[in-house]
Amino acid sequence: MIYRIIMELTNNIVKHSHATEATIQIIYHEKQMTLMVEDNGKGITQETLPGIGLKNVVARVHFLNGTLNVDSGNKGTTLMIQIPFKENQ
Repeated sequence: MIYRIIMELTNNIVKHSHATEATIQIIYHEKQMTLMVEDNGKGITQETLPGIGLKNVVARVHFLNGTLNVDSGNKGTTLMIQIPFKENQ
């Protein structure tokens, strides 16, 4: 599921952002994983409201009980996804 999220976000950067740089970070914490995807592209605007790809990302994050925060402007986009780990019982 996480692989598909990364693939969709990477595909969106390549196809739509016109970015010259992008960074993907996976950070493991004790109780959650943070996935941060950043680019220096044109950002998400009202004209480019989330399409099917980003809606699929939102659905996958929701399925994993995660949260998605988007910070976008004309100097790039940062998406931060936090996915909790299941605790051992």
